[in-house]
Amino acid sequence: MTEQEEIQLTVDLQAGMQHGEQVKFEEIADEAVGHLAGDLVFTVQQIPHSQFRRDGNDLHIRMDISLENALLGFTRTFTHLDGHKVEVTKNDITHCSEVFIIPNEGMPVKGTRARGSLHITLEIQFPKEFSSSQKVLLKQAFGH
Repeated sequence: MTEQEEIQLTVDLQAGMQHGEQVKFEEIADEAVGHLAGDLVFTVQQIPHSQFRRDGNDLHIRMDISLENALLGFTRTFTHLDGHKVEVTKNDITHCSEVFIIPNEGMPVKGTRARGSLHITLEIQFPKEFSSSQKVLLKQAFGH
């Protein structure tokens, strides 16, 4: 005969665990007379984030920049997943959908002190239109 018993378990989720990884507690699930108790398995389910996308140990994010920033450079700061601030500085021309990579700003690599990279896709937001005076200035700037 078996008895129901309530137990408390602590699941140790390590930094860097990935979607689908499992934590197994052996032989603590239901048992029956003449049979060993089963295993209880917890599976990590990663919830999608509104800004960041994970790919292995790397993180990907999109950053919109103005045409002015794309041509003249910029410095921008944003808040990372863990709350620390990340500064992105680019002093030269940015091309459409250029990817800026910051090493060691991605996800922790499980069981190590290492981290993946942060990939920032820079998306240029073009103006809808230019005024006549802006067009004249642009033509001058480009030598026309």
